[in-house]
Amino acid sequence: MNFRLPVKFILLFLITLFFFTCGRKKEKDNPFLHASPFPAGRIISDVKFARDTAQSFSLYLPKKYEQSESLPVLYFFDAHRRGLLPVQRYRALADSFGYILIGSNNIKNGLSGEELRRLSALLLTETGRGFKIDPKRMYLMGFSGGAKGAVLTAIEDDRIRGVIACAGGFPQNQPPDAGSFEFAGIVGKADFNYWELRILERDLNATSRRHILIVHNGKHAWPPYTSMARALDWFDFNAARDGLLPLSRKRIQGFLRRQQIILANLRRKGDLEGLAEEYRYLIRCLDGLHDTGAFREALKSLTGSPGYRKLSDRIIKIARQEFRQRQHLPAYLMEKGANWWQETIHSWDATSDSASEAFWSRQRLKSFAGLLVYLYASQALSKQQTPVAQKLLSIYALLEPNNPDRYYLQAWLHALQGKAPLARKEVQQALSAGIDDPDKIRHNPVLQSLNQP
Repeated sequence: MNFRLPVKFILLFLITLFFFTCGRKKEKDNPFLHASPFPAGRIISDVKFARDTAQSFSLYLPKKYEQSESLPVLYFFDAHRRGLLPVQRYRALADSFGYILIGSNNIKNGLSGEELRRLSALLLTETGRGFKIDPKRMYLMGFSGGAKGAVLTAIEDDRIRGVIACAGGFPQNQPPDAGSFEFAGIVGKADFNYWELRILERDLNATSRRHILIVHNGKHAWPPYTSMARALDWFDFNAARDGLLPLSRKRIQGFLRRQQIILANLRRKGDLEGLAEEYRYLIRCLDGLHDTGAFREALKSLTGSPGYRKLSDRIIKIARQEFRQRQHLPAYLMEKGANWWQETIHSWDATSDSASEAFWSRQRLKSFAGLLVYLYASQALSKQQTPVAQKLLSIYALLEPNNPDRYYLQAWLHALQGKAPLARKEVQQALSAGIDDPDKIRHNPVLQSLNQP
């Protein structure tokens, strides 16, 4: 007896098989362990790679992602592998500018060049497979040591179009003309790395590289929202110049209106250096897209004025004084007593001239002193030199009383002194205050002994 299935059943079977195999293929090709597609407009903090489940990233897809064929991407390298922090901080900018945000949860300070290459290659290649990324608009952004890692990656990987380097510049032994990527430096006036970025800007002026420097009134930290927006505007204008992004007249006019407000405020304050920086920024953003002749004339007139030349001479004098004082600080940490440090910190914190270059110079000295104390106290504790560490931490308490790292070092000291209850209390304070790298608590064998019965 011959048995024949009705045609409609055969068609139904083939359709089911088609969708089943397509679904299996999609699942197999997904480079991540997480289900795809990912929701737009929502942060995902821990996306793991299928190829290496020890590596992961934080993700934000802008709200326009589903309606777009491809979008630019901004990868974040944090000094302490906090990929979620910048993604959370700049998610609104992702929606405004239409950028995918991806923060590495593994790249950090202290990686070897080989390990950095391995992690960055995995990150860029697999996310390039998994998301609708414009291959001609891939950008990196790093903070502190992460900035140097981002620059090194861009030098070695020509897929990278641009880098935003926050509070850090080029790695040692890498010249300012290495690689062909665009470079945006961002630094706070109170950052101990301020002059590193200033000197790099001067060196970049002697190259053909597209570059800008954005300065804000902040410390050694991820930059404020407004500074990031300025960097992304510059990236977009560069892309428009190169025919990669259509740019409407409305966008340019809106940008000009915002900049005119900034210029008016700077003129009102008499901030000549700020005015000069703003004119340079406008020229570098709009050159080739809009007439910049008036801005060039204004910059030339300003920088040639007696008032600006006098200011430049004063800045150079202050910088020299600052560098001399920085050279003495390591010795002062051991030689000077509590009274001297109290008086010095009080003078650094004086706010009678809070808008001046001298004020910001003092803030940088204080920031640098805090960095030195942390480094020297860590070294003393690792050698169990408790009297030295105790002296240094007393200075740290004057400099940065609420710094989570101070609580961490104080816990370490108490543990070495056999004061377990005090050590546990300081550990909790460090965690509550949001210590940058909690792993250093977990991996410190002296502090781990507190958990033993």
